[in-house]
Amino acid sequence: MRGLCAASRIERVQREVCGRTVSLGSFSEAQAVFDPQLLEKIFLDLSRETAKTAKASGDPRLAVLADKAQCF
Repeated sequence: MRGLCAASRIERVQREVCGRTVSLGSFSEAQAVFDPQLLEKIFLDLSRETAKTAKASGDPRLAVLADKAQCF
């Protein structure tokens, strides 16, 4: 959770994902606001996308990510 909040400070992440930084308190509160089934679908979609990107890159360091993402 802290890592995701910290990543929201990166300019590219702000530009492509969130538009601004995400505070730890807001992120924590969001757990009670968002539908868990919707979050599960998003997580699965991102896992599959990560696996495709990892395979396409040919970078052996990302092979672990591809293998883990296929479990979902």
